[in-house]
This record gives sequence, C-alpha cells and structure tokens, in this order.
Amino acid sequence: MSNIIKKLSLLIILFSSLFITGSLSMMNTGYGINENSIAVDDFQTDAVVYDWLVINYLDGDNNLEENAIDDINEMESTIGLSGSICSIVLLDRTTGYDTSNGDWTGTRMYNITSDATSLINSELLEDWGEMNMGDGATLLSFMDYCLDNYTANRYWLNIWDHGGGIDGICWDDSSSGDALTIDEMQSAIDTVTSDHSMTFDVISHDACYMNMIEVGYELKDYADYFVASEEAIPLDGFDYYNIFNQLQADPTMDGSTLCELIVDTYETYYTSISDTALSALNLTMIDSVVTATNYLSTNLSAVISAGDGSAINEAFQNTQSFYSSYIVDFKHFVEQLLANVTLMSTYTNLQSAATTLNNLLATFVIDNYQHTSYSGNAEGVTIFMPTVTGIYQTYIDDYIDALNEFSDLDWITDTQWDEFLDDFYGAGFGLPDLGYEELSLDVSTGTTGLSADEDHYYQIILPELSVYEFTLEVLSGDADLYLYDGSDLSQVGFSALYNPADGDTETIRINLEAGIYIVNVYGFESSSYNLEASNVGPITINLNDVVTGSSGSIDGDNDHFWQTCFFYYEITLDEAGSYDFTLTYSSSSVDFDLAILTEYYVIVEESQTTGNEDHIELTISSATTYIVLVYAYTGHGSFSFTVTGETTPGLTGLFPGFTILTSIIGLVAIGTLVAIFMRKK
Repeated sequence: MSNIIKKLSLLIILFSSLFITGSLSMMNTGYGINENSIAVDDFQTDAVVYDWLVINYLDGDNNLEENAIDDINEMESTIGLSGSICSIVLLDRTTGYDTSNGDWTGTRMYNITSDATSLINSELLEDWGEMNMGDGATLLSFMDYCLDNYTANRYWLNIWDHGGGIDGICWDDSSSGDALTIDEMQSAIDTVTSDHSMTFDVISHDACYMNMIEVGYELKDYADYFVASEEAIPLDGFDYYNIFNQLQADPTMDGSTLCELIVDTYETYYTSISDTALSALNLTMIDSVVTATNYLSTNLSAVISAGDGSAINEAFQNTQSFYSSYIVDFKHFVEQLLANVTLMSTYTNLQSAATTLNNLLATFVIDNYQHTSYSGNAEGVTIFMPTVTGIYQTYIDDYIDALNEFSDLDWITDTQWDEFLDDFYGAGFGLPDLGYEELSLDVSTGTTGLSADEDHYYQIILPELSVYEFTLEVLSGDADLYLYDGSDLSQVGFSALYNPADGDTETIRINLEAGIYIVNVYGFESSSYNLEASNVGPITINLNDVVTGSSGSIDGDNDHFWQTCFFYYEITLDEAGSYDFTLTYSSSSVDFDLAILTEYYVIVEESQTTGNEDHIELTISSATTYIVLVYAYTGHGSFSFTVTGETTPGLTGLFPGFTILTSIIGLVAIGTLVAIFMRKK
C-alpha cells in the first residue's frame, strides 16, 4: 500500500490502546525482560558451534501479525532436521488480527524446532512482555541475547515487518506507532558487533522498499551482504520453507551463496506476481560506489549550472521509480543519462563519471530478481529522488538539510548526492510530467471552448493541507467538473449539475492534502467555460453565530444536483465546558450531515441522522479550535448551523487524557473525508 496510508492506518488503530496500557517496570536482566513474564526454565549457554545462527527480529505488533506467525511455521516445518542451523526468533504480537496459539500478546523469544503443525511449538526461551520493536534498545537486547548464548561459523540477521526505506522499519502499534529509524537500527548493530567483536555475513530486510543505497551504506561496516527489495514485499514475505530447507542441505554455504538462495527462492515463489523484486548487494564494494557517486553528483551539478539541467530532468522522468515515485532505481537513472548522446558528447567528464558508476553498480548488485513487468529497469538498488509533490516537498527539504529522520544518515554526510538534489530541485526540475496543462491557484483559464463529449485536463499542485474550491463558470452549454488525485487517479470530487437548469456554476469544495491533482472538465454538450481554483480555507465563526448555506449533494436529487460542495467553519472555544453544534434543514428536500474535525481535518465526532436536525454535544477541558464540516448526502437545499455552549470552570474533561487524545489524533492528517460517506453509499 502507499507507505503513507499504511502508516496512517497503524497510527489510527493504536490510539485507543495508548491510554489503557500502563508503563511496566523492567527486571534488571540485561535483556529488558518484563516482570510479568511467564515462568520459563533458566536458559543455559549452548556450547554447540552451529554452521549458521539466524537472528530473526519479527515485529508482528501490527496488521502483519498473522503473516509473522505463518513465517515461523514455515521455519518450523524444516528447521532442526540436521542440527547445524540455529534460528532464534523474537516475535511481538498485538490484539485484533490473529487469535491462534492462545491469542497471547506481548513479545516472546523462540528457538525454532522442527514441527509439522500449524501452531508454534518451538522452544520458548523467554517471555519479555510487551516490548517496543520500534526501539533500537529492543533490537540490541535481542541480538545480545543471541550472541551471548549461541555460537556459529556464520551469522544472518533478518529484520521483518513493514518497511519505508530511509523512513524506517518496524512500526509497533502498541508503542504509539514507533518505528526504528535507519540510524537507530545502525546504532544497535554497531554496538552489538563491537561488543561481540564480530560482523554479520548477511543482513536482510523482509520489509517493503528497504533496498536503498542509503540503507545499505548504514550497514557497510557490519555485514558483507545485504538482501532487500526495491519494491513492496507481498504479505507472505521470504520463502522461509525453501530457504531453510536448502540451507540445511548445504549448511557450509557462504554469505554470497545464501543471498543468492534468498533471492532465487523469492523469484520462484513470486514469478507469477507482477511488481515483485528482490536483490542482494555486496557491501564490501560500497565505498567505491560512494566515490563514483560523488564524481557523478558534482558533474551533474555542473551541467545544471551550465544551463543544461533539462537533459538530466528528462533522464529522471524516464527512470523506473518505486514507492509512489519517492525513490528511483539508481542504475537505471545512470543508464538514462548515458542514453542521451548529446549530453554525453557535450560533457565528457559526466560521461566518464556515469560510465564508471554504471559499471560498479553492475557488480555491486550480486543477484537480482525483477518481474518481467519492469522490462529490465528494476536493477537492484534504489536511491532517494522523489517526484516533486506537496507531500514529498517536506521530505526533499529534510533530506537536503539532513533533518528529522534523515538527520544521521551517513550517506548524506559522506556523499555529494544531497548537494546535487539541492541544485536539481532548486532549478525547478523534478515536477511530475502528467502531460496536462498547468492550472495555478487564483489564475483563471479565461473563456475556453469545449465540444460535446470532449475532455479537458489540467494539473495543479496544492501547497498545503487546506480547503480548496474549484469553480467552473459555464458560460454556454452544459459542462461538468471532476477532480482526481494525481498520485493514483482516484476521484476525490465532482460537480455534475444540469446547466443551466440546476445553475450556471459547477463547484467542488473539499479539504485536500498537499500534492498534485488533476482537474477534468467534461463537455456534456458543446460549451464554453471559465475555470479557477482557490485556497479558501475554512470560514471563521464565533460562538452563537448563525451561518447558512445551500448546495447539491453527493447522491444528487433525482439525477440532478450531483456535487461535492462542502462547507467548512473554524471555531475556537476559549473555555472548558459543554458545547452544542446544531445543524437544521428540511429533510423533505435534503439530508445534510455534520462532522467535527481537528485543525488537521481528522474526525472527532460526527452525526449522520436523517431527520431535520443533526446535533453534536462536545465537552472540552481546555481551549480548543475545531473545524466544522457540513455536507449534503442526498437531495439539494439549504441549512442553518450554530454553536452554543455553557462554560464550566475547572472541568477535567470527558475522561483522563482527553486533551492528549485530541492532540494525538490531530497528528494524523487525511486528505479527504470520503470515508465518512461510505455508511450511506
């Protein structure tokens, strides 16, 4: 899923448990074990020297819980048959997704043993209670435990969960959606390898979008090889059954061979599923890749400075992208540069730099599976280079300035790539090329002709989360207005009145996230029109004000008055107390609904009754600003709305943590409120 929707869903699910889960004191065991752990036998150090020790960090404390259990069962179905492979798993579970194995929650450590059932019957080593898998301390404690108690000739660290590339890995629902940053992961691995005077033969990430050059660079001093995917990984993840089956058949295989095994079994398992990829990197080569990247970056900046940056932008537009155009295939980008004969002949130093890097990347990626749907363009490793949208602009700025989750990325410190990106985006390159005419805020198209059954398309970049109004003045004929999300072309708004019978102006008014959107004007008849878009924001109102409005509705009125024309009002309630939000209308002609939102357009309360009135009573413990949404579901007509209230000095709130809850929910901004219409549709 879009990594942004996936994270959003995790955050929404967790908030209710935030207030019922108390902080638990920890026993001083050295491994962070919870004092409420179930009794287990004291574990004695294993004197056996295994061929391979596999350290599996499985974060199932989210909607992947069932898949984590399935993968453990895959391991159990083959492991332990030869005794030369030791696989230790730390599994964190949650509530609400899988009820098998006694439906326990918390974090348990298992020594994987052979078992043919669908249950986890491996040796339970320890129960740590609820742990935060998004905390580097948990990863460190687990690795310490494994290396303290097991010895092997070779070591494989496998980190399993949701992934977001350089945004992080391992989101933990029960810990407020916390996740491991890439630097946090590196710090834990740095500590454990230093303390135990060892390095890993292989580190793998069974998680989406993790095979980025920036991630691999963080791991270069701690492992010989890195296995991960440029693309999203299906729910089944790696093929653990065949990996462990073949590893036990040849337990003396080296790290390179194991990487090829992981990639090849993945290819066999997913060869019929499009948009799948997995690759392995030789981290011992990455310093050479850095040197070549710096040479390329400085030459790319020189081309931009010389005024020929459009050729670089053309290469970028033709490069294979992933993660909703957040990252691109590194080698394919270099190949697109080399394909521009004029650019290469004009800038011979750039040609030399690109050729050198292209050759290095070909050997840096030691094994690569890409589905045929990529046409050979998913070549094994990605790099940060997003298409400019309102959503990604903040990430671009943070990457260039090394802020927030990117603040400690070694790649940014040690390479010139961020300086090149600063020049590239600063020169106005990197905008999405959708092939549509540009529409700017508050700039009219002017009178434009439109034939019957003809479509006109415009693209517009919206700079921030706000309420936007799209107005189509139909000067003659009959035309309709549609609005689409530019990232996935899903419809987010429409206005399809019969002109002029229902009116001469088509209006879409809705709250939208920053990003690129597509505006479609459709000629129901031969028409002429004038189109304009504006950032109108919510209208400010005060207590006891009475506001009115009228519109069509989502469901229309007997094939007329179809539109998403919503009304937004912002009100600040200065004191604690109980407040009444009252919406009145005539149900014989229209059904309006009411929602109270945070300043980030997240629903706090809603009313969807079908009488003549929608009413919400809200009790607050401190001054709060809300946005009120009024929208018509069916019919067409007018409404009246007001907020009244009675202050209550010293009010403590609806329940402990009410004010905190409001602030936490407010952190999750959604682009549109389509979800609240699903009840009736």
